[in-house]
Amino acid sequence: LMRMADVDFDELIRQPLLHPQSPAEAVASARAGACWLDVRYPEEYARQTLRNSRNLPLTVLRLQSQRLPKDTQYILCAEDSGQAAVGAFLLIERGFQVVYLAAPVAAVAVTYPELVLTPEI
Repeated sequence: LMRMADVDFDELIRQPLLHPQSPAEAVASARAGACWLDVRYPEEYARQTLRNSRNLPLTVLRLQSQRLPKDTQYILCAEDSGQAAVGAFLLIERGFQVVYLAAPVAAVAVTYPELVLTPEI
């Protein structure tokens, strides 16, 4: 039995598994068939929703991941790329094909406004 420092765990295990994508790369992946998986709270998701995205908050991701098809690639996104990376790591541990957006969802919305659904009033 060994104990590993957080820094070593991050460098040796977590980082090699995670695959960040820029907004342009993520949009290209989505256009190629990957599914946006937004891990923000529902209120945040409702304010700025990406077209063809699914909302599964980070707080329930571990419990609800079995509802996701495993034959789909997912692009995890959030307000913060760190949150998206945590969600990506949780899904990778469960055998999913995952990349994460290395920028806030707002960065995609600004650069690709056609991908944002307009909230209904």
